[in-house]
Amino acid sequence: MYFPYLRGKQFELEALRDVDPVVYQNTRPIVEPVTLTRRNNYIRLANQNVPFILITNPYHPTNSRLTANSIQSLITTELAANTAMMLGFLIDQRPINIA
Repeated sequence: MYFPYLRGKQFELEALRDVDPVVYQNTRPIVEPVTLTRRNNYIRLANQNVPFILITNPYHPTNSRLTANSIQSLITTELAANTAMMLGFLIDQRPINIA
C-alpha cells in the first residue's frame, strides 16, 4: 500500500480527482488541510467518493493552524458524502501546545 502525503494544495487536490480509480486499490493519499480556502476541491473529492485519509496536524504554527471547529465543519458538511474517507491525527514525540 502506498500513502502519499499531500498538504492540501490546490493542484494536489485537483490531481486526486483525475487519478484512475484503479490506482486507489493500492494507494491511499494522506491529506493535511492547511487552509479551508480550497473547500470546493474537498467537495469535489467527496462527490467522487475519492478515498483518502484526512489528518490534522497539531504541530503546525498556531497562527495558521486550522481550528478543530473548522475541521469538524468540513467533515460533517462537505465531506459527509465521502464514505471512503478516513480520519487521522499526526502524532510524534513533540509536546503539543494547545493555546
